[in-house]
Amino acid sequence: MAGVSSTTIKARGRQVRNESEHRGRVLFVGPHEEPGMAEALESKGFQIICTSSVVQALTLAVAARITLVVTGPGEVGESFLDALRSLPGRKDKRDLPLIWLGEGGEDEEQLLRRGVSLYLKAPYPLEHLVTVASFAA
Repeated sequence: MAGVSSTTIKARGRQVRNESEHRGRVLFVGPHEEPGMAEALESKGFQIICTSSVVQALTLAVAARITLVVTGPGEVGESFLDALRSLPGRKDKRDLPLIWLGEGGEDEEQLLRRGVSLYLKAPYPLEHLVTVASFAA
């Protein structure tokens, strides 16, 4: 994880010693980690990283080999989506899968045009999230 200090990544669960010990990294950006999500992903071998900082999330998304990003409505989620999708050198807006955990009032079509890979509306089906993460890995 070149360029990212070990103190930047606040992973939950057991310590991962090398890349082969986990299936991938799921980055939760903002206050969008719903109860049970992290545990469901961890039980399938994913490392979970959570941050509410847009700058830290961008650094992690670029440097920490993130498999999947999960975020949603609010200032942090909106700012992160705009900043991630406008980074120089990103030709494919879908090279990093991004799940948007919606509240039901968002314009799903617009979010997909902005680069969201999958829009999920509450209540969030945990098995669907795990399946998507598995395909992204």
